[in-house]
Amino acid sequence: MSFPQWNEKYAIGQYQIDFEHRNLFKLANRLETILTNSSSASAINDAIKKLTDYTKIHFRNEETFMGKIDYPQLQEHKNSHRKLITQITDIESQQHKLQEQVSRLKKLLNTWLKGHVIGKDIEIARYLAAEHASRV
Repeated sequence: MSFPQWNEKYAIGQYQIDFEHRNLFKLANRLETILTNSSSASAINDAIKKLTDYTKIHFRNEETFMGKIDYPQLQEHKNSHRKLITQITDIESQQHKLQEQVSRLKKLLNTWLKGHVIGKDIEIARYLAAEHASRV
């Protein structure tokens, strides 16, 4: 199972959010490389921490942006962000079961990148386009 690569068609048209999404894809793919090629718990945990920390920053920025544009699904979006952080935290707490941790994390991130960033976040772009069209 390999993680998707960033594609410009995933862009929502807001520079900061798109920049952060690109970095999330890079960090996830870097983590996948480490998970595949390293058995070092330290290297794996460091990569997970970097991705988790960056994800939290991104979520905060994305939620602030959605609030500024009065995005109607903001609360639902926040809830999905919290759910992902909870799931990652749960996986991180299973450090004594490294193989299980790796497998669960790969599945979770693959699902998240495909379902949320590519699926849900693109709805922000549609909302922005509709809002812009209604003001023209």
